[in-house]
Amino acid sequence: MSKISFDLYSKKVKGCFVGKAVGGTLGMPLEGYIGVKKVEYYDPVPTEMIANDDLDNQVVWLETVKRYGLPINRNLIGNAFKRHIVCVVDEYATCTQNIENGLYPPLSGYYDSKFGAGMGAAIRTEIWACLAPGDPILAAKLAREDSCVDHSGDGVDASMFIAAVESAAFIESDYWKLIEIGLSVINSNNKLYKAISSVLQYVKDGKDTLEIRELILKTYFDQNWTNVCINLSFIVAALLTCGGDVSKGLCNVASLGHDADCTCATLGSIFGIIDPDCFEERWTKPLGDELVLSPCISALHEVETITEFSNQIIEISPEVLEFYKSDSQITGAENKNLLPKWAKTDKNLSLCNEYSPLESVVSIAPVTVKVNYPQNVAIAPGKTEKFKARFSNPMDRKMSANIHLSVPHGWKVEPQDFELEINGQNESVIEFSVTASKDLRRRRCKNPLDINITTEDFTYSVSAGLIQTIDFINIPLEAVTDKIQKDELKGDINIVNAPAHYFEFSQKQQLFAAEFRAPHYIASAIMAAQCTNAMKVWIDGELVLEHDGGEYVPAYHRSEYVKLLTLDDKWHRLTMWVDNKPFDNQSKDMNPHNAIVNVEGTMLTPEFRKKYETFEKGDKGEVFIGFAYRSGYHLIDKMEWRLPRDNKFF
Repeated sequence: MSKISFDLYSKKVKGCFVGKAVGGTLGMPLEGYIGVKKVEYYDPVPTEMIANDDLDNQVVWLETVKRYGLPINRNLIGNAFKRHIVCVVDEYATCTQNIENGLYPPLSGYYDSKFGAGMGAAIRTEIWACLAPGDPILAAKLAREDSCVDHSGDGVDASMFIAAVESAAFIESDYWKLIEIGLSVINSNNKLYKAISSVLQYVKDGKDTLEIRELILKTYFDQNWTNVCINLSFIVAALLTCGGDVSKGLCNVASLGHDADCTCATLGSIFGIIDPDCFEERWTKPLGDELVLSPCISALHEVETITEFSNQIIEISPEVLEFYKSDSQITGAENKNLLPKWAKTDKNLSLCNEYSPLESVVSIAPVTVKVNYPQNVAIAPGKTEKFKARFSNPMDRKMSANIHLSVPHGWKVEPQDFELEINGQNESVIEFSVTASKDLRRRRCKNPLDINITTEDFTYSVSAGLIQTIDFINIPLEAVTDKIQKDELKGDINIVNAPAHYFEFSQKQQLFAAEFRAPHYIASAIMAAQCTNAMKVWIDGELVLEHDGGEYVPAYHRSEYVKLLTLDDKWHRLTMWVDNKPFDNQSKDMNPHNAIVNVEGTMLTPEFRKKYETFEKGDKGEVFIGFAYRSGYHLIDKMEWRLPRDNKFF
């Protein structure tokens, strides 16, 4: 059993969030900078902390926990995205749209996402570490409940790793032991584990942070500068090479670039937990104690200072440790029983077990309902896929229930009716098949699977989302000039059923075409069209975007490979040409045409990719196509697709 006095615990929680503010403010001006810059102090010197989603989201989670109580779970955190987070980009955007379409966590963090290994969850772990001080396993599990909402794979592991390190830092100050504890809670087969293990060896070999940076980028390169394998490697390198000098550690990790606000903020939190008095006055005085949040965080009831925010966490942590029967103890702390309990224990959810990214927690109470989806999630027109649904009672008592499934007109579900005994200890499982509508006139984005539950005491209904593929006509091309002529389009036309907004294609010159329409007039929208190969895009026969495949990071708010458009509610023809050669390091020009230039951040340069990326020419390429609002970067909901009515590409 680990013990920590209430006074020391309270001091460490405050130090954690002071470090978060210091690091985030130091690193924010360098967010997205992919070079190396010598950092010695704030530049510019602030007059208050800089708002950052690293802390914003944790304020949201605290209100969610205080409002809905225990056990902490992915379903409630997922719904908090919809309630409180207005500006949604990258993984935040995808998860929010998935939840809107009935795909709940953890499926919301996996399906249709190119940012599952982003830093969005690893940066918001401190609340879980502070609620489980000295219990890194519990902290990691709480972080998984959070991170699986909008991440998968390495992105989830990164959150668990940092939460475990920060939780252990309440009772352990040896940097090397902390990293070992973090590694113990994540998958040793994943890239993140291998990257951090590499850093440990590099430090043992006597390499400095700049040398480690070069080795990490050459071995674990990723075009996305928010990638967790790169950024967590930078954090670990700076921690282990600073020799206990906090200022040196913070400045060194800021100097390495990439997601610098996040790497600095996380390292600052670790330092602040280990030693709350470690920050010199020159770091803390310019910031003051005010809690500054981003304007895109809304409908909250936040406190005014970092101290008050820390105290709110301190107040409920004894109750969290008691509920989860943690071996960690805060001596002298009072359990005030402030949190509601929507379940008797945490056993009815998968907090203590491994989870599948293809699982969707549709409901938590009065009946917990989890739906397991097929591998591709989306179903092609007229095709049939198998599903499972699992039921349990969060209050852990037996009940008899009749289950009735229903789907929209044109869809089929078989069987439709089941009789079950539901309790909290053992999940009751049903299996059924769903057939998508054969109607190809349009692809509807809202397809509810209604699950109606009738017991002796109540009738309860919930809905899960059914996703239909986005369908394109397709034809391989023998040769293509700068202007594709209609008489070149000879050969058999294929139908491609894209399981998401991105799909693979064989490495041949090809054309793809579909029609789309927005749900209403949109004065300023963003179309992201990217490919691993050279690409051209036409709308209604007009060339609107072309590039050489030099970037494949479909980030609407920070990519040059996007096009500003005005959309209406009429059907429009989208045509995409892809080359038969993937981008390679001989490309001389990565500047796209007709694109937004530097919407935000610093763009990936050709020289950077040529230096670090290994170019492998495989049999498959990948293309991405999607639309978002220019304001707030929300993905455009209810966008509809269909095959061209005339079966033509132009």
